[in-house]
Amino acid sequence: MHLAEYLAKLGVILLLLSFVPILLSTENTSNWEPKSYILASETVDVFFFGHTEDLYYSFYEPANVRNLTIGGYVKKVSGEPFSFRITNGKIYVSAEGVTSEKHFKFNVEPGELENGLKLDIKPSDTEVSFYVKATWQEKEDYEDAVFGGIVLGSIIGFFGLLSLIAALIVHIVTKIK
Repeated sequence: MHLAEYLAKLGVILLLLSFVPILLSTENTSNWEPKSYILASETVDVFFFGHTEDLYYSFYEPANVRNLTIGGYVKKVSGEPFSFRITNGKIYVSAEGVTSEKHFKFNVEPGELENGLKLDIKPSDTEVSFYVKATWQEKEDYEDAVFGGIVLGSIIGFFGLLSLIAALIVHIVTKIK
């Protein structure tokens, strides 16, 4: 087999292989990834005026967020019973006369959490521990992978084309001699 035939076969193979990274990179371009963020975790002494904790989180793209849930607990460490609620104009959770521990879980929209929620613990002479966590699924787009696949496929195709051109030149030069 002559050099021109080797170069031609290599060129065809490279041109065909150039489609593989392009097709693989565009097959699955997004996925829903689980995410979480601890909004508050603290132990505080609550006196006459009570205690307020701001709960908020900013999303990069709120439209790519689903199943946003706020969950956690408020627990009496020592002292008298207490009351608490989580609000932002509307009440999500409310409990009166808590003597030990109260768990909660509720759904909100991303905009509601971005605007902020408030954990209000009513006046009492007590020590309270609380933990509040947001969990959600966020759509992850793999645009960089698509771009990388297109670039890699183009580079492989370019070398395949160069190989075919070289095969043609070698074939013409050997025919002239």
